[in-house]
Amino acid sequence: MKFITSLSVAVALSVMCAISANAADPKPDAIIKNRNIEARVFLDDKIKADAALAADCLAEGKKWLDKNAAEAWDKTENKRISIRPFLIETADNGATMKAMVKAVIASLKVEKKKRDTSETATEEWFKGVEPSLVKIGAVTLAPSTEAGKSSGLTFHYPPYAVGPYAEGEYVAYVPWETLKPYLTAEGARIFGGARPKGDADEAQ
Repeated sequence: MKFITSLSVAVALSVMCAISANAADPKPDAIIKNRNIEARVFLDDKIKADAALAADCLAEGKKWLDKNAAEAWDKTENKRISIRPFLIETADNGATMKAMVKAVIASLKVEKKKRDTSETATEEWFKGVEPSLVKIGAVTLAPSTEAGKSSGLTFHYPPYAVGPYAEGEYVAYVPWETLKPYLTAEGARIFGGARPKGDADEAQ
């Protein structure tokens, strides 16, 4: 195995039973690449000649990719991120941002209902949540029940941002299914699974 570390986590894997000795710039048989991890699996031509062996080696390699991707997400959870690479377009007042604001506000209303503070679930309190990357709120990746994936986005609002100071902080959750029509190929690879039980309580 060969590990490469840079500003983001980057990992390259060469499976011992699948190393190509003299190949120049071989094409990987499996790859995962995003902002946090880059990993590849290479199968030797002799391995590929045996379909059963190739399938077994590839499956093992993909397990390794998933494991390292999950570890990379563990390191990035609860850190503010830029969601621009995950979305096809992010123009202010564009379709994507409007859909995201709608989902955020719907989530905030649910949270306010849980706290018996529905009387502050008004446009006046939500006017600061605007369809713009720089005004929609601080965002982090939500954990998922599926290894190496994120179940969606969580938006974090300090006291007084979307309600009276006494109500404290709010966290809005937008599941990845809501974002699906707007995802880039990278976004589609990153998201999956469901939000783990108890994560909503931990986020507050």
